[in-house]
Amino acid sequence: MDSNSKLRQDLSIPVMPEIENVSEGSGLDIPRLLLVFRKSWLFLLILLILPLVGSYLYLRWTKDVFESSAVLKMNVKTDAGDIGLDLMGNGMTKSIMNLSGEIEILNSEYIREAVIKRVGLDVSFYTQGNVLNDEKYGNSPFLLRFDDRKTDVLYDCPIYFSAIDQKTFNCGLASQKEWGADEQVYQFGDTVSIAGFSFVVEKTNKLTEEFFDEEFFCLVHSPETLRNYFKENLLVEILNLNANTIKVSFKDHNRFKARDIVNAVNEVYLQKTIEAKQEVQEQMIAFINGQLDTASRKLFDAEMRLENFVRREGTVSPTGDLPKVQEEIASVEKEKEELRAYIHLLDDLQDFVQSGKAIEQSIPVVSGVENHQLTEEIGRLNELYKEMVKLEATTASKSLLSYQKKQAEIEVLQKSVLGYIEKDRILSTQQLAILSLKRKELDKMLQGLPSKETELTRIKRLYDLYEKYYLMLIEKRVEFGIQKAGTVPEFVTLATASLPKASIYPIRNIVYGIGLLLGMIFSVLFVVVRYFLQDTVLTQKDLERMTSAPVLGAIPKYVKEELDVSRLVVNKNPKSALSEAIRSLRTNIDFMAPKKKDRLISVTSTISGEGKTFVAINLAGVKAMSSLKVVLLDLDMRKPKVHMAFQAPNLKGMSTYLIGQHSLDECIQGTPLDNFDFIPAGPTPPNPSELILRPEFDELLERLFERYDLVVVDTPPVGLVTDGLLVMKRADVPIYVVRSGYSKRNVARNINNLLRSKRYQNLSVVLNSVDAMQGYGAYGKYGYGYGYGYYEEDAKAVPFYAKLFR
Repeated sequence: MDSNSKLRQDLSIPVMPEIENVSEGSGLDIPRLLLVFRKSWLFLLILLILPLVGSYLYLRWTKDVFESSAVLKMNVKTDAGDIGLDLMGNGMTKSIMNLSGEIEILNSEYIREAVIKRVGLDVSFYTQGNVLNDEKYGNSPFLLRFDDRKTDVLYDCPIYFSAIDQKTFNCGLASQKEWGADEQVYQFGDTVSIAGFSFVVEKTNKLTEEFFDEEFFCLVHSPETLRNYFKENLLVEILNLNANTIKVSFKDHNRFKARDIVNAVNEVYLQKTIEAKQEVQEQMIAFINGQLDTASRKLFDAEMRLENFVRREGTVSPTGDLPKVQEEIASVEKEKEELRAYIHLLDDLQDFVQSGKAIEQSIPVVSGVENHQLTEEIGRLNELYKEMVKLEATTASKSLLSYQKKQAEIEVLQKSVLGYIEKDRILSTQQLAILSLKRKELDKMLQGLPSKETELTRIKRLYDLYEKYYLMLIEKRVEFGIQKAGTVPEFVTLATASLPKASIYPIRNIVYGIGLLLGMIFSVLFVVVRYFLQDTVLTQKDLERMTSAPVLGAIPKYVKEELDVSRLVVNKNPKSALSEAIRSLRTNIDFMAPKKKDRLISVTSTISGEGKTFVAINLAGVKAMSSLKVVLLDLDMRKPKVHMAFQAPNLKGMSTYLIGQHSLDECIQGTPLDNFDFIPAGPTPPNPSELILRPEFDELLERLFERYDLVVVDTPPVGLVTDGLLVMKRADVPIYVVRSGYSKRNVARNINNLLRSKRYQNLSVVLNSVDAMQGYGAYGKYGYGYGYGYYEEDAKAVPFYAKLFR
């Protein structure tokens, strides 16, 4: 049990509960939600703008996709047999079958190959941009010709071109350009051979001086690439089954190219349909005429042979490949070894510091340390070791204050050195992990039709039945004519492919709408998260709802200047809102207790940094400005601050007076105000609580009551030590300071516990550092330079994300 707990029990003071996670009230707190919204407006604006900026960048660096389409009407004629099918309800099925057959023809390979040759899709020229490449469709200054039957083609491999003038040009592979290899100079019309690929480059009428020295590259597309290109972008579908219409559409990044391909598909389909029809007609007519000629000359021997259809095969797998690059593993391993050695060195150094070895043993360890601050700290530690050795040699007892002080300094410095070592170890471990990931990332291929026959037909040779056979041939010719007029699909172009005016993807309004929607969602989530993570007291209404103690008032933030420590400011700015708020606080105190009974006012808080010293100094100053003689006592003897407010020495004060070292007159110091004096805390004693329990403290108060009208006491935070509770029992008006946006909401639990103990019924609360958004107009922030560190705790930096949600 520590001394503070023992004092609490001896004095029957209720032990302050640990700060818990208290949820004061339930349901939605609309005022707090609106306050969070007002304080977050800048972040909300940023969260709204960022997705819109992302949408703009997405639209800026995404190629537009255009779609061009044409509508074809298929004229399907039916014979007498099909009329019966229509009456039986199967005509719709027949139409679907006919249209599906035409769709398959439009998607067939032989239509695609004819379109590629007609439009010239096997070779594409591009200009290279920073992010996107621009295809020079129909506007290329170069023309590339090659014969794939005589040369090995570099499929899908970029070949770079750059015109020097109207006669010569540079040419080279992309890989050569990346490696910085010199490009070859050629004449237009010459045969160029690169990596076994021979081709001829010709200039077009588009080549002007503005294209000189501009870099172009071309791609020779493989059949597989073109097949996938058509498969992904060509769409043939039934538009209206009853009207027998088909829609042919094509998507591409170039609107002119999409239009030309759709028109080329229609033209090739028309041409192929006419050729097929003419071929059938010619075959039938040739056969019948041949039979008729043969029958007129020879009756017994007539036959005709059918011709073979030419089959074409053209599937060639791509042979081009792009090389892959590998690099740097040895250097990564070297860096990893150096980091491991450094971590081992830190481990040795930690063992040395923890063991407290002699100074001579530290030199080889420190020589490998790269952190200059760590080296300096170790040097200081070694100096302290030397001084400790000297002190042990000259001091008989280790209980002397000088020996204990030196030992404490060594322990503090050891903690500091160990902290530096731990930070370096964490940093080195993180760097080692990054290098390991980089090592794994330094180690990474693809892939590869039908036949037709002919039949021979024999016809009976009938010489004796010449007339009858001749008439039969005439009948057959009529039959073939009827069949020719039967089911023969034909089409009419109802709507030719037009130039697309707008892209179908991305749709700008939708992209911006999604960006705005995401921004709104992020903004709402931000407000909700910040609302639920807001666990500090913000407004006076919050404080009044959470505690039953009377709230004397709220003090706004001070922004006249940046204060490194708490100072007296009411005399410098008597008309400011802060001074007016403190005067209102003085008036409320007068209402709470008669003037004859408010001789002693104590000011405390839960933890450090809540502004109790600032409130005590300026409250005493306002009281003094109202013609009262006021003295301010600094009882925060562990971390005194009052003397800093007046830039006064702290050599004499409460600690030295209570032990009888100095007199009261020697301890009292003046301030810029005539009626305002203060007594500093004095040198920090080892037992502040015991000093306050001495009779000398009560005698001091009696003497001060004789000289002054009011005694204001700045006490330590009651959430850390018991000193404040001891003084609050004696105070006529004990004041509990809560800082807006800093004090946790569960501070109300501590205040309510004090009230329930029935020892502090006159306890009142002051809300300090209220933001301008919370009701005090356009006042900014103020900083007192709070530097509390009870029991020598280290000050920890508040991370940025914590400030966002504070």
